[in-house]
Amino acid sequence: MVKMSFKNLFKNWTAYEIFLVVLGFVLPITFSLVFGSSVIECIVSCLSTLVAVLFTKGYYWGYIIAIANLVFYSIVEFGAGFYGELFINWGLYFPMYVFGLVEWLKHQDKEKSTIIVRKSMSKKEYAILIASQIVCWVPYYFILLSLNTTNPVVSALSIAASFVAAYLSARRSLYCFAGYIVNDLVCIILWTVQTITVDIACITVLLSPVMLLLNDIYGIISWYRLREKQKDLDDFGNKIGENNEENKN
Repeated sequence: MVKMSFKNLFKNWTAYEIFLVVLGFVLPITFSLVFGSSVIECIVSCLSTLVAVLFTKGYYWGYIIAIANLVFYSIVEFGAGFYGELFINWGLYFPMYVFGLVEWLKHQDKEKSTIIVRKSMSKKEYAILIASQIVCWVPYYFILLSLNTTNPVVSALSIAASFVAAYLSARRSLYCFAGYIVNDLVCIILWTVQTITVDIACITVLLSPVMLLLNDIYGIISWYRLREKQKDLDDFGNKIGENNEENKN
């Protein structure tokens, strides 16, 4: 297991990654001051961008900060009346974050402390995952409806897309970003409606999925490049054939 200290977390960043994080902090802080958003709403937007970029780089610290940000986001959701999402965040996403953290710690490039992007997943696993969320969309909807959640149809779609993305992320598949992009678009719709019809201050939270969308499009490219660089590594970060040579000796 390879561990990266927090002080080394911000080394070897590209100009675009730095730009995203800086923009992801400057915009929410500015909008919070202009529109009177709460400190917690500002923190959620800032940390969401940071987490997304860390995921893009394949750093397990992304999961640690994501778990912390889940606490802040839950407070925002409760205030906005998204009770169903609040319940499902801790019932579904929190366990998935823990599972992902464990998986990422086990499968790392030993030299660069980044995750090993999976070469492939079975079509059967993809099919079961997608089918399960299509089926689960109905109970998601009724759970949200019973909890008087705002926009239960859109919220249920957001939950399904998020779960697909979170699972694929934990499994280290670059296609997780496709799920994140779908969820980003759904969340943009959700928070746009909330901003226009309920409270203009929610625009600070709306910034989060907009920034995430920019990052997740980049994430597909970043993980593809990682996967290409790791062609000579196995699923645990060892050079292919290295263990066989050691056994022969």
